[in-house]
Amino acid sequence: MARLLFVYQKWVTFVEHDREILSEEHELEDLLFPLNPPEGRRSFRWLLDHHRRMKEAMRDVDGVFVWFGDIPGASAVRWARKYGKRSIIVAGGYDGAYLPGTRYGLQQRFGRRQITRYAFERADLVLTVSRALRRDLYRFARPRREVMIYNGLRTELYGPEGEKKRKAVTVSELTPQTIWRKGVEHFVRAAEDLPDVPFVVVGGSKGDTVERLREFAPDNVTFTGFIPFEDLLGHFRSSRVYVQASAYESFGYAPAEAMLCEAVPVVTRRGALPEVVGDAGFYAPYG
Repeated sequence: MARLLFVYQKWVTFVEHDREILSEEHELEDLLFPLNPPEGRRSFRWLLDHHRRMKEAMRDVDGVFVWFGDIPGASAVRWARKYGKRSIIVAGGYDGAYLPGTRYGLQQRFGRRQITRYAFERADLVLTVSRALRRDLYRFARPRREVMIYNGLRTELYGPEGEKKRKAVTVSELTPQTIWRKGVEHFVRAAEDLPDVPFVVVGGSKGDTVERLREFAPDNVTFTGFIPFEDLLGHFRSSRVYVQASAYESFGYAPAEAMLCEAVPVVTRRGALPEVVGDAGFYAPYG
């Protein structure tokens, strides 16, 4: 049984599920490496402190598993190489995405692109979560070894239950960027055309984003805010339709979860969504 350093930026469902799977075969030591410092801390000092924590933690493990490239990935690879440890990075989205004409993705930020390229090209193994993301990543990096593995879901946690309702749901953290990248604004505006159908937006909000959406949202739109996983499952199971009107998805975890609960997906053909949905749903043009 190997002892692995498990590095992540924030606790989300797919990271949690990967950790559960790895913990069945390996001993894990967790290292949270968030990029945004708390109020009152300077960004450079914050990142330097975590870089030092990475160095100390790397001495006592056999290898490192990192979700996302970017600064945490580069830090992990740097110290893994220093101490002769193996490194695995999961390219999960914004770190490898290529979306011209937008501010999404590190490929369009020169400094961060170079940091991420270092991580991907010097890691022992890079895991990409879709063919679409693999294509994007190879635009700017040439990993030593790369394997495409779709995101895994704990299927035993899902499944249909109860009666389906005439309801549409979408899932997204609400920020000024995600309301267009995840198609939330389009979802909310579409609700006006179906006034007798409840439209539910699941996800926490940063700043005044949800208030901005409420300015034009019709009465049949509900914003739940952040909810526990069991409540999210309830929405997947009770909804006939799940909508992912995104401009880009490196995989499409929420549509896959919804499909496991027998909600019919309505998605765009952007990014990896056609890989996830295949012929099991309906497609609409972005916007």
